[in-house]
Amino acid sequence: MKKTVLFLFISLLTRLAFSQDATTALLFSQTFYNGTARSVAMGGAFSVFGSDMSAIAYNPAGLGIFRHSMISFSPSLQSRKTTADFLNSQNDDSRFSFSLENIGLVASYPTTAEDSNWKGFNFSVTYNRLNNFAQNVYMEGVNTNSSMTDFFAIQAEGIHYQDLTDYNSASLFAELAWNSFLIDTLSGNPTSYQSVLATLGETQRKSIMQKGSMGEYNFAFAANYQNKLYFGASFAKQGAKYDLITRFSEEDEAATISDFKSFNLDEKLNILVSGMSFKMGFIFKPIQWFNIGAAFHSPTFYSVEENYSYSMQSTFDDGSSSEKSTISATNKYELTTPYKLIGSLGFIVNKSALVSFEYEYLNYADMRLQATDYDFHDENIDIQKLTTATHNFRIGTEYRLANFSFRGGLAYYANPYSSESILSSDRQDFSLGFGIREKSVVIDLAYVHSRFNETQNLYTAFVDQDPVMAGLKSVKNKIILSLSFYF
Repeated sequence: MKKTVLFLFISLLTRLAFSQDATTALLFSQTFYNGTARSVAMGGAFSVFGSDMSAIAYNPAGLGIFRHSMISFSPSLQSRKTTADFLNSQNDDSRFSFSLENIGLVASYPTTAEDSNWKGFNFSVTYNRLNNFAQNVYMEGVNTNSSMTDFFAIQAEGIHYQDLTDYNSASLFAELAWNSFLIDTLSGNPTSYQSVLATLGETQRKSIMQKGSMGEYNFAFAANYQNKLYFGASFAKQGAKYDLITRFSEEDEAATISDFKSFNLDEKLNILVSGMSFKMGFIFKPIQWFNIGAAFHSPTFYSVEENYSYSMQSTFDDGSSSEKSTISATNKYELTTPYKLIGSLGFIVNKSALVSFEYEYLNYADMRLQATDYDFHDENIDIQKLTTATHNFRIGTEYRLANFSFRGGLAYYANPYSSESILSSDRQDFSLGFGIREKSVVIDLAYVHSRFNETQNLYTAFVDQDPVMAGLKSVKNKIILSLSFYF
């Protein structure tokens, strides 16, 4: 298995110039619905009860349970702290962000005929936040086993040095390294290379700044049949903006490496995404205290445009330095996400408490990349090898006391990567909240604590060595305030 993981890591690294891979596909396929404070406080397990603005995003049939029209909006404040474990050193960094989790309008039209089986038809236009990419990461450590320049030399292997001036994705970093005097040919062999670092022990650093978000506009319709069966469907328009700025550097702080002082590799990546999907679902109330629901979310069909640039610069002990070498390009392609199935159960206890359970299935190995001017065969094979089907669970509860409601919830999102990968872990969300209702005005507040781990793969220096990686532990804390007005 170690050889398989190593091969996949090398395969992904040699295509870093084209960031379309399993990691990028997951960035826009893995969503975490946020929404109103009431729904979030119950772990997101609220769709089976409906009558909530963000529950419509899970199961559009929940729209049919509304008895009145409503306007609602939900701002939030989030902090994300990331601890990087790299080369036996730990470093923390954090980032705060303010966002709008949900806003929308529900228009309710109850039927006037008392003898009609159809009790009402409702429409809604809503916006829900699907993901918040805000994150800062910093890592630092002394590496006595390898240098990223070893990876540059491997990438250049087999290419004549005169051809390293012709840009192509397979040798992008090798070209930058050659122009920065960080690799050189072996004596008498113009197609074999070595690092210019005669010895090791350099200090390696990497900083990462991510920002941007992903959201969804939902246009939904639902019907109420005999106050027992609710049908709903929606058309969703998704969009995302993702910005990434990284810097990797190596520096001979101890002055023990002959002729070498430092180098840095800078990356800037901007991705714009837009897509469409369809959702449908039902909720059935066989008895007054029990609800059962199910929903289907079609794959989302995204158009993706990414703009990236890489630049490298080096300095040496004699005071010389290379000119800054930069390569940039724009790529356009399409991404198809997996479909999603949701099943839910809800119980009403003594007319004062709610308990709900929700199950979600999706297979990330079904993600696909395609373009008219590029063959994504290798990338799609990597996606199938690296990712797997997941089973996600959410549970929530609410207790009402007069005009006050007290809530709690748990959510578990399974690791989207297969057992052959160690790129990520599962995610757990823990939530609490309360609400106050006065006539036609409702105020809800929620707090969510999330924990999950990732692995940042920096490079592979030699085929017989493990990749140089950093373990990242992330903790998110979020507060959401919702204001809702019924009319």
